[in-house]
Amino acid sequence: MDQEDRKKTKHIENFMKKWYFDTSALNHLSDAMEIEDCIATRELILKRDKQWIISPLNLYEILNTSNERRREKLIYKLSELLPRPGIIFDTPTRILYGSILGYYSDTQTEFERSLRDSWFNVIAFGHTFRLDFADFKKRRDILQSMTKAMNFVFKEKTCIASDTNNIDDATRAILEHLKLFKPPDYVTEAGKEARFYITGILVFAIFCFGVEPDMTFMEGYWNTQKVKSRDKYLLCLSRFEHIILNYQYKILESPEIKLMVDFIMWEGETKGINRGTLADALHLVYSFHACFIVSSDNSLIGFSKQNESLSRRFFNTKDFSFQEK
Repeated sequence: MDQEDRKKTKHIENFMKKWYFDTSALNHLSDAMEIEDCIATRELILKRDKQWIISPLNLYEILNTSNERRREKLIYKLSELLPRPGIIFDTPTRILYGSILGYYSDTQTEFERSLRDSWFNVIAFGHTFRLDFADFKKRRDILQSMTKAMNFVFKEKTCIASDTNNIDDATRAILEHLKLFKPPDYVTEAGKEARFYITGILVFAIFCFGVEPDMTFMEGYWNTQKVKSRDKYLLCLSRFEHIILNYQYKILESPEIKLMVDFIMWEGETKGINRGTLADALHLVYSFHACFIVSSDNSLIGFSKQNESLSRRFFNTKDFSFQEK
């Protein structure tokens, strides 16, 4: 076996060790396990050389829990359950900017350092912490308009809204942006306009507006580009145009984007696109970085059962036996 083969084998072995737990799974474990069970399970994970990994998405959702008592209980349980010093994946923004735009940075933002350092203190010393999400909560209102835009294009198969459509100004503005994202002939011939436009909304959310509490990493990329405007609407429009002109093919061929759109389309057909759909879709990014995914979310579990790439790697927390893995 040459050096290149050994590297590939090592990469596969490391990948096979990784288990990703979404926030619904962490909540389930917190409710189902006593502290003694958490400690015993952590020792078992280490003994079997497994890596139980969480993501910034988990921390955003945990720290945004309005019930303070439940939030503190969850953080305390996780501090005893997860192996130390505690592994956190990169943010979805950082991952997707790298895989699609080729934009990487070895330097963590101040927010990322704060998040990781705070979580290290939780795992190492049982400290609890809170972060200020005031600005993120304001921007989430716009993200909800993106959910409404997804619902519109899913049902109407177009991004053109008439005056008779009962939609708010923010949703209408997002649909206006999509006019720059023109479907190729093979898309319209196959009747896949809804899927195409939902892809466009994902691009707008992730690359132009931002889906994280802190946008420093994203702004780092845009500071390297000649895309400037003092008007927020025009700035997002210019960014979207830049992405579409330069990266449309990579976006349409991105496995991460394809999987997220698959999930959103499935959700639209089965339960309806709702306020949690985008957040659930972002968790699926980590299926490319962990061999196994554990969840208690009915939507993600239902989707995984009919998805060939996920069906054998996705575990329902309620049916998951830690002793067997």
